[in-house]
Amino acid sequence: MVELPDVQLEGTTVAVRPENAAPRWQGLILLHLADGVGVGGQLRIGNAGVRLSLGYLPQLFIIDDDPEDEEFPRFKVASTVQLNVDTFYLFGNSEKGASLDYRYNSLLGHGVGVAYRSNFELSGARFELSVPVIYYPSGAERVREKYGLASGAHVNFPFGAGIDYGVGVAWLF
Repeated sequence: MVELPDVQLEGTTVAVRPENAAPRWQGLILLHLADGVGVGGQLRIGNAGVRLSLGYLPQLFIIDDDPEDEEFPRFKVASTVQLNVDTFYLFGNSEKGASLDYRYNSLLGHGVGVAYRSNFELSGARFELSVPVIYYPSGAERVREKYGLASGAHVNFPFGAGIDYGVGVAWLF
């Protein structure tokens, strides 16, 4: 048996609190393949936040009217406007995290998605890189309707009917 002498320990317990826990509003400028070129803002409290942005988003569609024939599919470009709403969480001091996203695109309709997010500094300015994947349940049908396509026509924008993705950056100020 081992006996330990009675030792009096002194000290206090300090709760770790992130230094950025105060709510703060940040403006942003978007340059993004899935969210558009636009402006917005975000409210951040600690590592969590909500972002709202509006962007112009050209969409490229690959349309194959008859998948059984030997003809090459055609390309169409549509000009759209998109509303982006994101709720995000960045883990610890790494400034890397994820988000749950809502999109409303003037052509594709309502969409939901997830994204990887990473904040970084460059020349003293704050930026955020994001890589979202968004699902538009009625996206393919809305494109078929806009271009007057038959229900059997394949629409790919660009990764299958109803799926959109991309990478982009936002300047936070």
